[in-house]
Amino acid sequence: MASLGELTSQEGGGFHHSISAQYPNPVSTPKHKLPQQEKKPFPSYICHDPRSLASSKHKAEKATTKSGSSSSQFKKAPSASGRSIPKSLESADSRMVGPLIDEVAIGAVIAILSGYIGRYVKDGHFRKTIREKCTSFLDRRRKDSGNEIFVNMELAMEEVDRLVKDQGTKKQVTMIKTLKNTIEVLAVVASLNSKTSRDASTCGVPNSYLSVCAQLYLAITYKLMKNDRVSSKHLLQVFCNSPSLARTYLLPDLWEHLFLPHLLHLKIWYSRELEFLSNEDHDEKEKKMKVLSKIYNEKMDGGTVQFALYYKQWLKVGASEPPLPIVSLPSRSTYRLSRRKSSDSSISNSSINPNLFVPKESLANNNYRSKNGSTVLSSDFVGAITTICSSDILSECESAIRVVAKAWLNSPGDPLIDEALTQPNVVEAILEVLFASTEDEILELIISILAELIGRNDAIRQIILNSDPQLEIFVRLLKSTSLFLKAAVLLYLSKPQAKQMISSEWVPLVLRVLEFGDKLQTLFTVQCSPQVAAFYILDQLLTGFDEDKNLENARQVLSLGGLTLLMRRIEEGEFHERNNSALIISCCIRAEGSCRSFLADNINKTSLLELIVLGTKQNSSGYALPVLAELLFLDRRAKIINFLQELKVGCGGLNTMHILFTYLQKAPPEERPLVAVILLLLDLMEDHFKGSLYRAEAIEAIVAALNCQICNDRVQQQSAKALLLLGGHFSCTGESLMEKLLLQKAGFQEICLEDSLPHGKEINVYDSIHRNKEEEEAESWQKKAACALFKSGNRKLLSALADSIANGIPSLARASLITISWMSSYLNLVEDRKLPPMAFSILTPQLLQSLNYDNDVEERVLASYSLLCLTKNAGCVSVLPSLNKDSLRHLRNLSLVTWTANELISIFSKSNLQLRQ
Repeated sequence: MASLGELTSQEGGGFHHSISAQYPNPVSTPKHKLPQQEKKPFPSYICHDPRSLASSKHKAEKATTKSGSSSSQFKKAPSASGRSIPKSLESADSRMVGPLIDEVAIGAVIAILSGYIGRYVKDGHFRKTIREKCTSFLDRRRKDSGNEIFVNMELAMEEVDRLVKDQGTKKQVTMIKTLKNTIEVLAVVASLNSKTSRDASTCGVPNSYLSVCAQLYLAITYKLMKNDRVSSKHLLQVFCNSPSLARTYLLPDLWEHLFLPHLLHLKIWYSRELEFLSNEDHDEKEKKMKVLSKIYNEKMDGGTVQFALYYKQWLKVGASEPPLPIVSLPSRSTYRLSRRKSSDSSISNSSINPNLFVPKESLANNNYRSKNGSTVLSSDFVGAITTICSSDILSECESAIRVVAKAWLNSPGDPLIDEALTQPNVVEAILEVLFASTEDEILELIISILAELIGRNDAIRQIILNSDPQLEIFVRLLKSTSLFLKAAVLLYLSKPQAKQMISSEWVPLVLRVLEFGDKLQTLFTVQCSPQVAAFYILDQLLTGFDEDKNLENARQVLSLGGLTLLMRRIEEGEFHERNNSALIISCCIRAEGSCRSFLADNINKTSLLELIVLGTKQNSSGYALPVLAELLFLDRRAKIINFLQELKVGCGGLNTMHILFTYLQKAPPEERPLVAVILLLLDLMEDHFKGSLYRAEAIEAIVAALNCQICNDRVQQQSAKALLLLGGHFSCTGESLMEKLLLQKAGFQEICLEDSLPHGKEINVYDSIHRNKEEEEAESWQKKAACALFKSGNRKLLSALADSIANGIPSLARASLITISWMSSYLNLVEDRKLPPMAFSILTPQLLQSLNYDNDVEERVLASYSLLCLTKNAGCVSVLPSLNKDSLRHLRNLSLVTWTANELISIFSKSNLQLRQ
């Protein structure tokens, strides 16, 4: 890795890729022989950790060396049984590899499950659907309406629904305490799935159905109790108790998202078996299809149970890493594909345009002569094109593809060949062969031909996307063990949009490309990095949909261990690739804030600083700084200090604060507030009593960003975030807790629902010693920060904060009020005795205005708390103003929820009395 000093003095080379702006065209090089195709193991939807990655790469290279053949010879490796089978199925069992198990992956799985069941609380339509599905089982026993099991189950469901309707009210807090009885009732019904009773029924309803409904409502109940881990376990148990019912009726969308990616090889096998049976006689076909469906459903149900138990094992605290389940294909496969005709049925049932063939006469109508009529195409080439477009025999079409590829390689740039192959009907016919063939040689040739054609004619790209709108061909190719990297390059060249990648299969497939795509791929004369393709697809998946789908895909990246891959990519490669890694990481943080701690511990801080320097040098907007800022929103002050210390070390002989100082001068307005606060935090780790150039510049930038007259909403949003970062106190998901802490100090009496809820044993709670230590560290830091801000910010900063409360957007106004609240707590520590009266005179008018009924009660309590802190300072008693009637009325009203209001009334009353005397 180049030192930072070298990076600042050298021009960057290589590819320059930008995910959100312009993607590069692949580099065109002289014609090469196709390189040997690497055989990479598929990590089965779970990415490796660095150790297993190194091992797998070593094995792959070793296997490649032994093979001794290049892909230009197109020799297809036989399967163990001696017959060739589709690569997507060839190693469905052998490719299962142990997953990366860490707290972030576990947290992402919990987030997916608890987020799904959380829809019951937020989505009325979803709630109605779940209730109706469960009630449909209970309705079957109307003649036995007095059965205790059914009565109790209905009562429990009604109790949960009442709890949902009363959520957020004081009434719910009382109801939460009675949930024990509801949980006990549901647990009794859930126990009907015991070994002795699971195959029995109650009043004609299978016990497994009743148990599933009980487990589902237990998941909802624990979600209401904010115990996401236990809620997730009960939701997984639904798939254990009755996998068929859960995947096909109760929760099919969750099953498709969480379980189907592990079982796709079964679905592919089933589709091909059905295709094979399509040529059977009707009676024979019906009989075989019934047997086939039974085998398929049994395999799907068994696989669902295995992976549900696997995920449950993940969620056990302190449990050892479980082995990844292996779900094998049924022992006898009837799928064969010897004729192109047999593929037609699968094509007609897919998103591929089924009407791609053209009559031979259409070729005769095309003029394959040069413009002066002196040159014609060879008869072999024309015959091959005719065969591809009209033959129903797959083997003939595959032979024709070889002829076309040979002609292309022997006559590079021939305009006649180019013209012939870019005819829409020819491209569509080639695509059909791509969809039907299972020969790696043919597939690689077609991929290379199409890559060349796209580079010469952008219309080819649109033909590919129109012919396969759901990208089914690419999904199949990306599952290949030998061609997935080349397929990824072709997909990237085709530039699909997010709306074409709605399947949950895409995230694991693209992570596989990211993991193994570190070498350029050559498609005839086109060269391109698969990692560029991976970042393009990830960008589409994580930013191209609506907010919910984007976050869902980002959580899937986390659950599959993608953070480890992304952190490695930040350290390696060219600037744009590393920058794209930072972008995807920022998307993951936004989707699951709890991953900050894992990233803060493991990400290479030097690499982040290098990216910031490179971005400054290339005048390119980077994502390293936003990631750096997000990693400071940690839940412990000790973690924040540790991260700053590691960051402060710098790299390449350059001082971190100087890097940030330089960046601050060139940063766009919306980035300046966060850069300034990070620079200020680093400076405060030195002697906070001494001023510095860095501190002065940082505070100046903060003041400028608080100017609501010239700063747009985006800048104000970032200024609000920067102020919260300055105050510290965050939850494990990065949410600011400073307001909550200040309200507690003010004795705010409004019941906080989350504080009243029981938590499971697995929730991580610090003991009193650690908690006290954390509070002491936070208190010490805030004292240092407040004193430095009062001393260096002085009148400018205080006036800017007051102005932001009055004129800023809601988020900035609130953040400014919070900042004033915690700073004013330490006003008495300032040595300059002229400062407290000045602060009081600047802040008091706006704080009194904030007591108005127009503001939220929390804002009014914070204003009251701040006023009390200011007035208690000895230097301010002599300048206390008289309270007008409105302010007095506001304080009396606030006295119902905070003690600070009564004390303020008392202080102002005494002051007024002294003035009269």
